[in-house]
Amino acid sequence: MLCARRNEGLYEHLIGVGELSKKIISETKVLCKIAKSFSENFATLAYYSGVFHDIGKMLYSYQKPLDKGCSEKDLSFPGHEILSAFITSRILEYLDFFSEIEKASIVKAVLYHHQGLREVKVATYMLIDRIKRCRGKEPLVYYDDALTLLKQLAGKMNLDINVDEFLDKIESDLVSGDIRLLLNNELVKYNKVLCSLMLNDMCKYISFRRILTGVILISDTYVASIVDKASSIYAQDIYTFVKQFK
Repeated sequence: MLCARRNEGLYEHLIGVGELSKKIISETKVLCKIAKSFSENFATLAYYSGVFHDIGKMLYSYQKPLDKGCSEKDLSFPGHEILSAFITSRILEYLDFFSEIEKASIVKAVLYHHQGLREVKVATYMLIDRIKRCRGKEPLVYYDDALTLLKQLAGKMNLDINVDEFLDKIESDLVSGDIRLLLNNELVKYNKVLCSLMLNDMCKYISFRRILTGVILISDTYVASIVDKASSIYAQDIYTFVKQFK
């Protein structure tokens, strides 16, 4: 089984964060009003962003330390947000019910959900370095477990994807290609979409994306903290906030 943290299954974490994110953004009046001005699909966008936010944690070199126990520093899986955004972007190619700007919102929310912890450029470097160091020494992913995870998500979210081919393509590209160029080409296309927006639409997008990123952070913290039985002041604040949605 793939893990999101030491004692938390990755599939359960992803679904938990997706469902809570959808609930928060749908039931908080001020957030709902702003989100609806951007897209009628806002609740679905929150759900997809939450479900995919940590999918990059399937990487073998992230999961391996969990077999032996790991430090608190390792628990953040440095750089996973970049791989998560990359995989999310590839999945969204199969979905025709989102507009390009909606897809950009999902990918950017996933990409920036740890921006308070580390800059995207730093996270990208950490991911590239990790994959390069492991090339030829270990597999990219625990293949069977990664396949199971993707099939679970595809079934839960009714995604029409050939999961075997999808995972094989991801693995092949990251193992044999220029990782920096690969990541850049996949993610920069959304910048082109955003550059085509008029100022008013850009402001709506920025407002929504910031809300989406914040909601994912809250949901992510809550779901993980419940498992860890965290008692920090920050965790207690999150518990208090989320109680209204239970």
